[in-house]
Amino acid sequence: MKIVFFGTPQFAANILTFLKEKNINVVAIVTQKDTPKGNSFIEPPVKKKALELFQKPPIFQPVKASDPEFIEEIKKLKPDLFIVVAYGQILKKALLDIPSKGCINIHASLLPKYRGAAPIQRAILNGEKTTGITIMKMVPQMDAGDIIALKEIEIGEMNFKELEENLCAIAKPLLFDVISAYEKNQIKAYPQDEKLVTYAPKITLSDLEINFNNDALNIYNQVRAFSPIPGARCLIELHGEKKMMKILQCKVLDVKNSLDAPGKVLKFEKDVFIIACKNQALQILKLQIEGKKAMDSIEFIRGVKNSIKIVFP
Repeated sequence: MKIVFFGTPQFAANILTFLKEKNINVVAIVTQKDTPKGNSFIEPPVKKKALELFQKPPIFQPVKASDPEFIEEIKKLKPDLFIVVAYGQILKKALLDIPSKGCINIHASLLPKYRGAAPIQRAILNGEKTTGITIMKMVPQMDAGDIIALKEIEIGEMNFKELEENLCAIAKPLLFDVISAYEKNQIKAYPQDEKLVTYAPKITLSDLEINFNNDALNIYNQVRAFSPIPGARCLIELHGEKKMMKILQCKVLDVKNSLDAPGKVLKFEKDVFIIACKNQALQILKLQIEGKKAMDSIEFIRGVKNSIKIVFP
């Protein structure tokens, strides 16, 4: 069975590695364009991994997957199946109609919940207790195809990176079973319940900005959702200068701070860094100041001669 793989970020690169390890016949890789940075370009993780895994791999990086020339090139491969993992573009019907057995997508949520670009981050942000992996048939509508396989996982206290790694781990055997079922023409699928649909829109800069007028639990979830990258952040005043501080790890403290304004630094000494929130407070455990490496709060406190101040926009 000839497979064309579509994917872009590290999550997809890990799935591609698994397919190679299982000797799945990937005949082409499709990913997004390289990203310009200064005088050079950054290759997407899937492209980097494909160049490591395959000898002279056929890699396609169309600006738009709907480009007629690209579609014709894919047709020439006569693929049996498309596997799509966080590719970053919606595939149009002209492309979806190419493979003889159809197209499947691995999505990091329990569909129909959290359709869209950022299901892992949005699930953590919203304080969900569970999430999972869904493998579905692809249709032109975003993440709306019939469900082939689904596996649930508890989120617990995991941050984005930890949850992504755990989701990837359960996606691999699930995908292998689905591929085996396609090879045997034994695929079964069921439609999504449209009444239960929710969405996970793309993350914006405003999603990263911490507002200490929110409850401590909500900010705690925000920190986990964006840790270690890109990082939930706020402005601080340090040595008379305004600096961006990313909070990478924290915990909620049941501190009665009704007399203290949200955003006030309640404690900043020895190994304790506590900030008041609308309800309760946060103890900062790991952070990163712009231009510096990530560090534990103990290391940060030792390097600061005096206290700091949270700056609201």
